[in-house]
Amino acid sequence: MKILILTARFEIGHYSVSEAIKQEINNTDSKIEVEIIDILEYLMPKASELIYKSFNVLVTKWANLYNFINTNNEDNNIKTFNYMFVKKIDRLFEEVKPDIVISTLPISSQYISKYKAIKKVNIPLFTFITDISSHNEWIHKNTDFYFVGDIIIKKSLINKGINEDKIIITGIPVKQQFKNNIIEFDKTKKKEILIMGGGLGLISFNEELFEKLNNENNIKTTIITGNNRKMYEQLKGKYKNINITDV
Repeated sequence: MKILILTARFEIGHYSVSEAIKQEINNTDSKIEVEIIDILEYLMPKASELIYKSFNVLVTKWANLYNFINTNNEDNNIKTFNYMFVKKIDRLFEEVKPDIVISTLPISSQYISKYKAIKKVNIPLFTFITDISSHNEWIHKNTDFYFVGDIIIKKSLINKGINEDKIIITGIPVKQQFKNNIIEFDKTKKKEILIMGGGLGLISFNEELFEKLNNENNIKTTIITGNNRKMYEQLKGKYKNINITDV
């Protein structure tokens, strides 16, 4: 069996989830081939870097504007499918020959759903919702199953007309290294706190909070700084009971 995971490098969250899914599949059955493809790089190789740079500027320099746009276009799901993509997806499927397509990105769910409608193909499309909400941009009629983080997102999808049988609660997929950390934390019977600010590491430096967490003997804290190297350097090695990681 061959599984194709489609994602993109908006922040690092979508890509990290893709890698976590690949790890989980490989740990379950090593005979299954899994390939991760950045759909924007594949479909728009010349424009993808500009898209990523523009996105990074938007969320770092004008975060309030980004949040406003993101929370106020719920009923205006943007359609960006270009019919020129059909031939490129044809080529991608010919190269990879997937039995299942997994999407960790709204755009790839949209594109593959549209492609299935145009080409009249029945390749299974599984969408892993990596957000903490079920924004309409994730919802596309040719999606076979939705994998969600919790019961709240499941109920939200049901309220939006998605058949309950198509929704599976899995939690947010995490890499094996974090699972190993969780096992170690269980042995110490400490509570666990995870602080993260997405792939760009948009975390406020709150020294008073970090000091309090560090001084709590029954708490183990992990801070994921993502691509925020300044934050990583500020925190790395500063606190004995706080684990700092950029992945």
